[in-house]
Amino acid sequence: MTVHIAYLADDQAGGTAGVRVVEPPPQTQQAQRGSFFAVVDLQGPPQGFASLTERLLSAMQRTYYSSKGTQSQVLVETVRSAQQLLQTENALTKANWRAGVICIGLMNDRLALVGMGDAFAFVTTDGGDVNVYPPDRLDEDIQVQTDPFAVWPLHRQKIDVSGAILTGGGRWLALVSPRTLAGATAYVDADTCQDAAGGLREQAGVGDIPGLLLVFRAEGNDAATPPPPPPLAPPSSSSPRPARQAQGGLPTALYAAPPITGTAVTIARPAAQMGGSAPQAVVASSSETTAPDTTVPLAEFSATMVAGAKVGLGRARELLTNMLPDRTPPASVGGVPAAPPGMIVQSATVAIARDDVAKPAPYVPPPRAVGGRARLFVAVAVIILLLVPAVVAGMYWQQGATNRAEAESLLDLGQARLLSAQDALDQADQGTAREMLTQANNYVVQGEEILGRTKRSSDLLDQIKVEQQQVMQIVPLYGLTQPLTTFAADADPQQVLVIDQDVYVLDAGKGQVIKYRMEATGESLSDEGQVVLAERDTVDGINVGALVDISWQLPIPGYEDKPNLLVLDDGNHVFRYNQVDGAGSVSFGEPNPWKKATQLEVFSGRLYVADPGANQIYRYAPGTYATLPDPWFGPATQVSLQGAKVMRIDGDIWVLFDDGKVVRYHLGEQVPFGLDDSVALPTEAVDMYVAQSTSDKALYLADAAEERILFFDKETGNFLGQFQAAEGRPLRGLRSIFIDETRGTIFILTDEALYQQRLPR
Repeated sequence: MTVHIAYLADDQAGGTAGVRVVEPPPQTQQAQRGSFFAVVDLQGPPQGFASLTERLLSAMQRTYYSSKGTQSQVLVETVRSAQQLLQTENALTKANWRAGVICIGLMNDRLALVGMGDAFAFVTTDGGDVNVYPPDRLDEDIQVQTDPFAVWPLHRQKIDVSGAILTGGGRWLALVSPRTLAGATAYVDADTCQDAAGGLREQAGVGDIPGLLLVFRAEGNDAATPPPPPPLAPPSSSSPRPARQAQGGLPTALYAAPPITGTAVTIARPAAQMGGSAPQAVVASSSETTAPDTTVPLAEFSATMVAGAKVGLGRARELLTNMLPDRTPPASVGGVPAAPPGMIVQSATVAIARDDVAKPAPYVPPPRAVGGRARLFVAVAVIILLLVPAVVAGMYWQQGATNRAEAESLLDLGQARLLSAQDALDQADQGTAREMLTQANNYVVQGEEILGRTKRSSDLLDQIKVEQQQVMQIVPLYGLTQPLTTFAADADPQQVLVIDQDVYVLDAGKGQVIKYRMEATGESLSDEGQVVLAERDTVDGINVGALVDISWQLPIPGYEDKPNLLVLDDGNHVFRYNQVDGAGSVSFGEPNPWKKATQLEVFSGRLYVADPGANQIYRYAPGTYATLPDPWFGPATQVSLQGAKVMRIDGDIWVLFDDGKVVRYHLGEQVPFGLDDSVALPTEAVDMYVAQSTSDKALYLADAAEERILFFDKETGNFLGQFQAAEGRPLRGLRSIFIDETRGTIFILTDEALYQQRLPR
């Protein structure tokens, strides 16, 4: 597939802002994903504009070429990466960034596109029509969007011969008529691609709005493609934009302003434009009353038949001339082309002196049709009313047949992958079986996206799930039917800690640490919870800040005779709580070396403080908090704690990072460790638990995105299994886990509830 590319924005400093085009060389790994085209029309404050645009494009390119899955899944994830980056940037900077985003993927002859915001795409079909995506882009109330970050429905298309796409930000629709944009898409070809883009820039009057004009041509069709069609009518002698294609500007045929009805754009291109053959014809302007000579050969007809044919053809043309809209190219006024009939052109860049504009002649309506002519108009109108439903029904039937065929093909692929997985299981090849089952599931889900749930797809998914229970080593949790407690809508529980019969929950939403008491049976809570520390409390003259982390400290002989809950806030303050003394503060030596502490952990009486701000883990001897701590990493150790999310200790220090990576440190040095990736690693790891006993040598990871808890051998990193809910979605919004190894119970915290379950291992 050959792609001709034209940029709608001017070249600046060797590149075009807001556009990314990647066409990987053949035989490379990226070439398996195909070509990538992206447009970002960013709108917001001028500070950081260029930097954020480049970050969005880079994030999308990275996601497109690194994510796994089908082309459709990868494209949707690509746009979501831009969506998440924009939302994060708005949250951090309090700015109001908005963007029109579109991503296009081309694999061989398979085209897919998806977007977000106010961007648009005009796309031709092999039949020569032009459609607009998303379908509601031309609605009058499209600017009133409830969610500017909503992702469009995905569009997929097969390019058999040729095609074109014109895409850009919503500002193009305000500066250039949608008819002109659609016309450019309909009539552009490889030779006029650059000229059409230049003509659109000229009409818009600006050159900094990102956009792309792509022309696709299947291999082997270059020589067979005829030249573009002639203009519908010659421009007036005073028009500053004469009929031209090689010299630049829009083709004259675009001034015919093809009709746009409702929310879809459909423009019929001549068959010759699409690579077929078509009889030559010259279409007359609606102001003419006699048609030019036809080019159809008439030599074989008799003189009488020729005369009759000419008369009939003339009458038919006269009838169509009266019925069809005016297609005369707009005349120029004061050196500026006038808008086609029925169009409104907004422009703030062109000023016309009133003295130079001639007053138009008063409009005189044509005489009302009477007699046979009027009856003919009525008959034609009735015929049109009868034909339209039939044509629409035929179109939907044909589209439905195509969708059914594509869905069945995807289901066939899914079934084939399922059989391959079963063969791999017979040969004890777990890795291949997992990969085949994942592909089978993706194919079936993609087929359901096209045609909906069918008996065949449902049966296939059931078979895949049965096989995955074995190969993915899924252990169902049957005890998640009744939560220990639920949380209010304004709560944001982040961490759970269980000590004997006491359960502590850190709620960042309400800014509280809540203590619950378990009943003697250990099956339910005996109270509704007690707030032991809250944000904005004053403890020993210190105002409590936002709560960050909690840990448990056992009694320290000679220093502390009671166990305490330790609480860290975002001001580098540590508070303690016990049932006898209540809340108090913990004093540390001066000057305190902490910059931005995020984690507390107690092991063998020693207190460990993770400080990504100082890129260090500080260790305090039992009870000696008034003295300066020992830095756990030596000065020669290369370490980075940026993005550290959770710290756990079992003799070694384990750190979970935001990207799901787990790093192991021993005696202040990083040691080799990696998680087995034969099963998909956690997409959104939110918590980690490292077993302390010798009977359980597992590392547990809570994956919020997939609503599961994975466990690995902490010595080798080998995958051991995963916990999932037996039914329903009780693990939705997973936040934290804690394992009571003495009683063999796992506590699971979500943003809605707290559960406990006997550890099924």
